[in-house]
Amino acid sequence: MSDYYFPHVGGGVERVVEELAHNLLKFGHEVRVVTFNPDGWPSEEVTDGIEIVRIPSVNLQPMVGVPAAVNAGLGIRRFFEDADVIHTHNIFFLLSFLTALSRPKAPIITTMHVGSLANLSGLTGAVGRLYERTVGRFILRKSKAVTVVSPSVAEHAADLGANAPIQIIPNSVDVERFRPAAALEGEPETDRSVLFLGRLSRNKGPQYLIEAIPRVMSEIPEATFAFVGEGPLRASMARRMRELGLNGSVRILGKVPDVVPMIQRAGVVVRPSLTEGMPLAVMEAMACGRPILATRVGGTTDLIADGETGILMGPGDVEALEDGLIHMLTNRGQAAAMGRRAREWAERQMTWERVSRMYQRVYEEVAS
Repeated sequence: MSDYYFPHVGGGVERVVEELAHNLLKFGHEVRVVTFNPDGWPSEEVTDGIEIVRIPSVNLQPMVGVPAAVNAGLGIRRFFEDADVIHTHNIFFLLSFLTALSRPKAPIITTMHVGSLANLSGLTGAVGRLYERTVGRFILRKSKAVTVVSPSVAEHAADLGANAPIQIIPNSVDVERFRPAAALEGEPETDRSVLFLGRLSRNKGPQYLIEAIPRVMSEIPEATFAFVGEGPLRASMARRMRELGLNGSVRILGKVPDVVPMIQRAGVVVRPSLTEGMPLAVMEAMACGRPILATRVGGTTDLIADGETGILMGPGDVEALEDGLIHMLTNRGQAAAMGRRAREWAERQMTWERVSRMYQRVYEEVAS
């Protein structure tokens, strides 16, 4: 159960569900994905052996600034009454709440993909924290098992009152697809490009990178910046870029057909998030052997060894972001070494088959 699923791709959860579904199918399971349908795709279809059920819904992300969709009622029950195990993703997804509400005694497994919202300020943060303590806690307490993507998210799940066993199952990436380029255009030691990869929403922090660009460009005029992703901040980011006179060297590319070449050619990948679980964008950059500058939030600290495979900084700290970018873009040998060590770590740690087997064991425990 995931509010979003292929071909609607806007964040990491959808990719996790897709990878897991394909691997479970390989293991011999029957897999049905129930999702919302804000984009008018077929209501039911079978793709690559996976049954996909899409429920009519309204996409609220443009209004609320974070992934959200709504559906009229509890008619979804019929889509999983015959399921041996029901796996819901993300306590902030409405489908997770509707599942727990309509089948409170069902064999439900809930995966938490996001850690503490403490750094998320304003109305969005306040509403999110209230939701966690009410609806989120209800979902967790109706779950027979809770999985989390990192130790920090495990602590948060326990703090929210999860009373089912909590198991850490990390995210992963395809290290064969996400790998260093065989040949780059130009030498990486002289590359001055900065890439933001992710949803253009407040919690992912692209607004902080915009504010850091003027000082970076004043010291490194040849630096270029690209934002890959879509989201509710796109228009305000473009407006702020015009106010700052950031023309020519900064691009908002939106979605791209293939992110791999973009990552492979980036001098630095930036993830200035306010909240995270275990960000796939960081893992993809590590698998591609790129140096990373990211905030010390959620599972990011479990991925990046500060000073070894990337640089960590405080959330919302524009000055630290400026300093980190200038350091990485002017010390290319050190940055390249971080990227090499990141790739070595990824080769040792990342495989979707291993992760899917871990989920399969949880399914077997719950179903028994």
